Amino acid sequence: MNVIRKCYIPGAMFGPFSFINVSSAKEVLDDEDGMKNMVEIAVVFQIIQLLRKECARSKHKISMAVLSQHPAQVKCMQQKLENYQQNNEFFKVRVGYVDDYQHGEADVVIISTVGADEDECSEANTISNYTNVYSTWARHCLWILGDESMHMKGGSIWKCLIFEAKTKGCFFHADESKELAKAICEVKKDLHQLDELFSGESKLFQNTTWKVLFSSMFRTSFSKIESLETKKLVFLMLLKLSSGWRPKGSSTAASISKSSYFELMKEFKVKGLHLICTIDIMKETHYTQILKVWDILPFHEIAGLVTRLERIFGMYTREYIDRCKERCVQRGQEYKEFPMKWLATSEIIQYKTNANRNDEMFMDGANGTGCIENVKVRESLILMKFYSLSTRAVNAVIYGCDGGDLGIPFELTEQEKDVVSFNKSSFILGRLTCGGDSSSQSGLTHIDEIDEMMLSEDIPDQFVNLPQDVYPLIITFHRFLLMLDGTVGTSYFERFPSIRRLIYGNKTSTERLKVLEQFMRAKEVTYERFCSAYWPHFNNKLTKKLDPSTVYTEIMSVIKGGLVTDKAPDVILFNDDYVALCDGRISIFDDQKREIIYSIFLQYEIRKVENGDFDLADFVNDLHQRLEVEGYKGDIMDYVYVDEVQDLSMRQIMLFKYVCTNVHEGFAFSGDTAQAIAKGIAFRFEDIRCMFFKKFLSGSEKGNISKIFQLSENFRTHAGVLNLAQSVINLLCHFFPLFVDALRPETSQINGDLPILLETDENNNAIKFIFEGDGFCSQPITGFGAEQVVLVRDESLKEKVVNIVGKNALVLTIMESKGLEFQDVLLYDFFTTSSFSNEWRIIYKYMKDMDLLDSPFATLCSSFDMQKHAVLCTELKQLYVAITRARQRLWICESTGFSEPIYDYWKKLSLVEVKHLSGSFADNMHIPSSKPEWRSRGIKLFHENNFRMAQMCFSKAGDKHYEKLAEAYHLRAIGGDARVLKDAAELFSSIGKKVLAAECFYDIEDYETAGYIYKGESMFEKAGNCFHLARCYKLAVEEYEKARAFVKCLSACTDGQLFDIGFNRLGLWGECGGDELKSFLHKGARYYFLKKDFTNMMKFVRSFSEKDKMRSFLTKRRCFDELIFLEEEWENFKEAAKVMHKGACYYYSIKDFENMMKFVRSFSEKDKMRSFLTKRRCFDELIFLEEE
Repeated sequence: MNVIRKCYIPGAMFGPFSFINVSSAKEVLDDEDGMKNMVEIAVVFQIIQLLRKECARSKHKISMAVLSQHPAQVKCMQQKLENYQQNNEFFKVRVGYVDDYQHGEADVVIISTVGADEDECSEANTISNYTNVYSTWARHCLWILGDESMHMKGGSIWKCLIFEAKTKGCFFHADESKELAKAICEVKKDLHQLDELFSGESKLFQNTTWKVLFSSMFRTSFSKIESLETKKLVFLMLLKLSSGWRPKGSSTAASISKSSYFELMKEFKVKGLHLICTIDIMKETHYTQILKVWDILPFHEIAGLVTRLERIFGMYTREYIDRCKERCVQRGQEYKEFPMKWLATSEIIQYKTNANRNDEMFMDGANGTGCIENVKVRESLILMKFYSLSTRAVNAVIYGCDGGDLGIPFELTEQEKDVVSFNKSSFILGRLTCGGDSSSQSGLTHIDEIDEMMLSEDIPDQFVNLPQDVYPLIITFHRFLLMLDGTVGTSYFERFPSIRRLIYGNKTSTERLKVLEQFMRAKEVTYERFCSAYWPHFNNKLTKKLDPSTVYTEIMSVIKGGLVTDKAPDVILFNDDYVALCDGRISIFDDQKREIIYSIFLQYEIRKVENGDFDLADFVNDLHQRLEVEGYKGDIMDYVYVDEVQDLSMRQIMLFKYVCTNVHEGFAFSGDTAQAIAKGIAFRFEDIRCMFFKKFLSGSEKGNISKIFQLSENFRTHAGVLNLAQSVINLLCHFFPLFVDALRPETSQINGDLPILLETDENNNAIKFIFEGDGFCSQPITGFGAEQVVLVRDESLKEKVVNIVGKNALVLTIMESKGLEFQDVLLYDFFTTSSFSNEWRIIYKYMKDMDLLDSPFATLCSSFDMQKHAVLCTELKQLYVAITRARQRLWICESTGFSEPIYDYWKKLSLVEVKHLSGSFADNMHIPSSKPEWRSRGIKLFHENNFRMAQMCFSKAGDKHYEKLAEAYHLRAIGGDARVLKDAAELFSSIGKKVLAAECFYDIEDYETAGYIYKGESMFEKAGNCFHLARCYKLAVEEYEKARAFVKCLSACTDGQLFDIGFNRLGLWGECGGDELKSFLHKGARYYFLKKDFTNMMKFVRSFSEKDKMRSFLTKRRCFDELIFLEEEWENFKEAAKVMHKGACYYYSIKDFENMMKFVRSFSEKDKMRSFLTKRRCFDELIFLEEE
């Protein structure tokens, strides 16, 4: 390009030569004059405006030519130029045709390429010819406008020019310029071409002036807008607001204009709806003002939202409000506002000091003070999630929004950002703030994800050469163990004969994992299995004063799962080492109790081996031993995040050190030891930190161990529930200070109802009353909704309750509910079914110590004994978990008086209300749910593998397909019985899940049926695996061949003795594996040898890869004739003579003189024959030869 450099508009886009991509601009066919593109025209005239401003500023003359090949485009630009401005002596613009401008010249030339894709680039030098001509027209700047995607499809001349522009760094996108991007927005709005604005390639949301956040409440309201065009206009408004644009003289609702905080609130109208926004402040590298979009409402609902916002603003500090009020404006032809920024050197405090009261034992929120809001948790503005405005977010909301969660990240609090940005390995401890379905289930909106989750074919079974697209790898701890097992040495499960054949028959990673997971379900000794299948068989003298939970915990967490020390270096503690722990800091039991527990442990181990069972500690210890001996050879992880770490033993946690060497900054452990209700686990979070110090860090790294982060602000429930939960924590910390972490009480900015203790009439079953009524009501029972649950202690009570409530309520055990949340929780018979029973009276001792006990109860006190009351620790943790499942309402109902001590404790602290269970009260407990809500809950439960309750949810949602799917999964999960699994298979088949049906048949070892199903689904390799296991070897070969799994073809031919078929098809199978082929040929030769079919044997022998192997095979089997034939064929006559001699010697040794003479006669010389026979005194044979 011979264009003289001169810059009129700042930026590389407006240099001497540019191709400016105006993407997704629709070309329109004019009835008379051909193609025109209004978006390109808008961009052209925005550039004209910029040049005109520059001309007015500099007082320099600028001439400009705008050219196109299409009459419609030229005509439209000419009309727009006439309406837009008049030329003057400083600034002149000419619009015309390319062909008419052959000898023209201007300072700036713009060429619009609309419709130019029809022009073929017929010669290699065509592009050079065109650009050379165009450059002679432009004195200083040549700018070509067009749609890259349109030109790249065909063979237009512009395709070549685009390549040249990209090579020279002269290719730009129009929306990279704020001015051009705004012009594109406006014209597309007028042309109803908004789709392109929100495409994944759009850059309009990048580099905006304001950071705009929209709330989940806005998203819910937005989902109710029916018009797609209105939805797009809403986000177009947000886009304009993010640029700093503000409407002039807009009317404001009276509720806003009369508010004391009107300067913090903004209202913008879109198609009869009102966007309600506020100015807020966010801390990143500095403090900056942001725009928060709270909701989009009809006019009559604005006042209600304003009132709620005023309550929040009332808790702001004066400084914070003043900062929000500050404005940086640009006045003139267009009014704009810019966000204020401040250095982060000094903190800007948002809430007044009495809003949060971390230093007190309980919040005042349950009594209506000390909290910002007094609303339902789900309606809280304080707990509202906000999402950053982006192309991805806009598309998710417009096209995928049904009011559910988005698959995009929400904004974090300052404390959360501090944790995320912390640059060392960290320990994150929180009571309720970590986890829960309110924040972690963002991927559960769409029902189709169930199929994607359950039918994934690319589940890795080891940490070797994992593809990059699997990261971040999100797996359960059980899956982590199985992948580690597949990475290091020989699998732990190879020791179980029943599993070897199944693993062998399933070579794909997905199949192997499914086989192992099924085996673990059947043979792992969980706590439930320990209680049912082991505990009753132990010596009663040993178990009578012990609780099974306590013993199981000691075995799994201490004897087999504790830290290995120098004093006790073995994986499993010996009796003396275990008993010696009675002198330790955190010991519960004395030496006598430990002797008894160890005796039970020995009985348990013997019985476990006899049953062919294993427990997780066995598996984990085997992994440790293999890793120590063989080392870890899998992929090294950069970062490892372990959630719910309180559910893992120390030995289990130590496994993570092998997969990540980035010890200094690569680990994050989060959880809450108050929620450690997994049986067999017992420790404090501080213990994890100490273990990390001792076992993960080494040398100089030990000075870099991080502190523990505590997340104390609660976003999930209200003060009433939190205070009750804190009362349980106080009991735990008092009685078991070494088994739970003492933390600051959690805080919530929401007030809520006190939890309720339900009292019933004598002999009145509360569950029947709530879900069946009193017998006098003619109205049908509504039942609980999808956000309500009945929680019980164990499966036994769950079965009883389910039999009563049927489909009128979700019923879960406390363990099943862990990680889930519900608006309302009914905790039923927790104390009635407690093994602690009358020992709950120990709480009176605590009340006495805290001066909470009235004199009439003083005689009820008993002294605390760590051994006697050890089970209380687990009981309190379970109670804590149950209480904290509630977000709004919590009811506690008991059948017996075991709960009286803790009831008295709560009443004394005014943490609960006591209500009589009447018919009207029971009716008010029931909150019906919509079908989408039931479906959403069903998906969450399905992901938790709670298929039975998920089935009920899908039934309530009227979704027959997924109701059957959940039922089938439930039947498969309970398994064990072939009839049950067959029923599951039939259900899977009835809803078109043939593959899952095949897996069920596989589980019951009906491999042939499974094979035919896989065959019908064209899953040939799986079909081959099944036929192979079913010993239908010919069918297996056919399916393997279709799958081109030729190595497996050889294996099936070998196992089925189909050597002839395999040998004849070797040419078709090509190079099908070295060792497998060698094995096939060797076994084939041996097979025919045993059948005395030496002709076919020699076919296989001749296919051996080496002559020495042929010699070895034939020699070992005394096939001397065949070997001699081969040697002579190879012209190895000396070797042939040696074989003859060996043959003669062999037959002589077995006194077979007839065959011996056959070989002697083959000797090459008579003297050799005489010598052989003479040495062996075979005189008769020698005489015969001499006479002959």
